[in-house]
Amino acid sequence: MTAAGTAAFAALALSGCGEEPKPDHQAVCMDQKTQTRLDDDRCEHHGHGFVYYPIGRAYPPVGAPLSSGYVTTLPKGHYAQVGGISKGGGTVVRGGFGRGHSGTVGG
Repeated sequence: MTAAGTAAFAALALSGCGEEPKPDHQAVCMDQKTQTRLDDDRCEHHGHGFVYYPIGRAYPPVGAPLSSGYVTTLPKGHYAQVGGISKGGGTVVRGGFGRGHSGTVGG
């Protein structure tokens, strides 16, 4: 590897390129007509979409009306975990997105 190649590699490594973003919101599927929470796998159907709850906010159980505190668009530079949360509701915690998640989206 040349000196220029080494420098380019070091710059990429230091810039964080390739690192997985750290989510600070949780995506929750919502029926846009009724404003109730749906199972995440139903968000691909017409009339449903994701809303995003930030860390520290409570999200409702499947079938319940959405609680306040969510955003419909992630702020620039913020990321949301998609999937992996309780169907019974709960609170978004840092590092607690965990098991079974399906991905991350960013604003």
